[in-house]
Amino acid sequence: MPTATTDQVVRILLVEDNPGDAVLTRKVLEEITTRISVTTVGDGERAISILRPGDGRAPELEPDLILLDINLPRMSGHEVLAELKRDERLRRIPVVALTSSSAEADISAAYDNRINAYMIKCVDLQEFMDGMRCMHDFWFGTAKMPPRA
Repeated sequence: MPTATTDQVVRILLVEDNPGDAVLTRKVLEEITTRISVTTVGDGERAISILRPGDGRAPELEPDLILLDINLPRMSGHEVLAELKRDERLRRIPVVALTSSSAEADISAAYDNRINAYMIKCVDLQEFMDGMRCMHDFWFGTAKMPPRA
């Protein structure tokens, strides 16, 4: 996995159904570093289909980190997380909830399903940018990640 000292491009899967939030998140991440590739999908079913396509096909994407909204159409973030953590090939990919839900039930359910971190989207742009920078710096600078598959 990339760290702050490598030249590898960081691959992030952003699972977000709100187009405005998706664009903002992508722009903030691209401001943090140019060594990033963000793939965005708008629902949980699509996220699972690109990570685990079936029929023996290779995945469309093998991300270094997944940013996952909790309130998604067709398949909730909780359902996506449970699927990821049951899959031997996918369970080590760090998953960070990036959501507007501050409900204790959502937070507890996410940690019950082994989320790696839970971030609540900030309304204030500067706070959002600061939070995303901290998240990026932690996962790709401080944390030691498992090797890519």
